[in-house]
Amino acid sequence: MMFIFLLFCFFYFFVTVESSNHVMILLIMVEFLVLFSFFFFLFKGISYLSCLFFLLVGVCVGAYSISLFVNFLRYKNSSYLLSFFYF
Repeated sequence: MMFIFLLFCFFYFFVTVESSNHVMILLIMVEFLVLFSFFFFLFKGISYLSCLFFLLVGVCVGAYSISLFVNFLRYKNSSYLLSFFYF
């Protein structure tokens, strides 16, 4: 499950997709993956604080990526990989 999560993160930050629908579907998939990973870690017996930290990091990454998505829609000519310099 962690391999799939890391694969999604790698694919998520370095993919360049022209269609906005594909990016939004990918954003939703990553957010659900973070939520299900949180429940998986919680039910496996990992401490509650570690699970909350994982959930916090996942939500922050999701919020940052949604802001990147909105920024990318505003400035279509800018580079997707370098768009974090605009903040």
